Amino acid sequence: MMDKIQKTLMLETDVPETVNEMIVSVRKMGRCGIIAVPMRVRLIGNGQAPVHKYWEEILNFIMAGKFDPTFMITHRGPLEDMSKLYATFDKRQAGVKKVFVETQFSSPLSKGCPQLTRVVDWPA
Repeated sequence: MMDKIQKTLMLETDVPETVNEMIVSVRKMGRCGIIAVPMRVRLIGNGQAPVHKYWEEILNFIMAGKFDPTFMITHRGPLEDMSKLYATFDKRQAGVKKVFVETQFSSPLSKGCPQLTRVVDWPA
């Protein structure tokens, strides 16, 4: 209702629902882009990083020992704890940032990586 009043009085040039509709209409991890020059509004680059563009170069750095990505991993948990892990991550508990989920096919623990622990053992 307020939007209609503001538009009628020429106090609003566009409705906020435009952005909401745009975001809802794209697929998961899709991209949206808005540029509004007069008011300097910029909503560009939403979505996931372009991993496909850089993965080979980064993998070469990792294999050559020039980059160690283990600093990003905060926790290591078993696949069986996945639902608890998501709940803990969603609540931003236990300092969870990036988790290595261990499966039966996982490589042995690498130097610098956290030890395998159960989610129930993480501090709340």
